Amino acid sequence: MSSRVVYQSEKTKLKKSNHRLKLIALALFLLSAAQLMAIVYFNRDNPDSESQRQIRDQQEQITELKQELNDSKNYRVHSDDN
Repeated sequence: MSSRVVYQSEKTKLKKSNHRLKLIALALFLLSAAQLMAIVYFNRDNPDSESQRQIRDQQEQITELKQELNDSKNYRVHSDDN
């Protein structure tokens, strides 16, 4: 075979391989986009998502601290009466 035929053959193989790689990259991009959309969709409907749990925990802590503060104020008032 002449070098020109070998060159054309290799060039054709590289084009096919390049095309195949572009298709694979596109498929992976579409899959990752679909995965991101699914994560957003399912977390939106999930009432126990991580951020909402953290907010509830913080609200409970605030309520407990307010209660402790009120209890300590009441204790001071009663101990001052004695």
